[in-house]
Amino acid sequence: MGPTAIVAGSRRRERRALEGGQVLEGPHSAAAASREGTERPVVERYPYELRLPEAPYRFEWRGEAAVDARKHATDLYAEERYTHADGTITVIREYRSDGTFHIMSDRGEIELIDNAQNPLSPDPVSVVRLP
Repeated sequence: MGPTAIVAGSRRRERRALEGGQVLEGPHSAAAASREGTERPVVERYPYELRLPEAPYRFEWRGEAAVDARKHATDLYAEERYTHADGTITVIREYRSDGTFHIMSDRGEIELIDNAQNPLSPDPVSVVRLP
């Protein structure tokens, strides 16, 4: 089958496939991330990513906070997508199956202060400093 074999979902997905883009399959794919593949595709890779195990976390902005926030949820995960004044994005995704977090950003490095693993820390909550 040729590139026109991708007919399910939105025209955007079909157009990306026709232009040589890759449409991934599976629970963590762009098609699964958008509602039944009908919304804009979700970027699969960000230059800065951090996967966090299940633990208590406090999220803080390292610099200026975002100017826009949107929430999205699927059966697989709940997601908060923050857009900054310069157009960069930070995404916090929590997977429902195991309570883990996946932090993604094209803005800058994500810093983890792991208090949960430090028995001497007066605060048992780990801090995630967002760019």
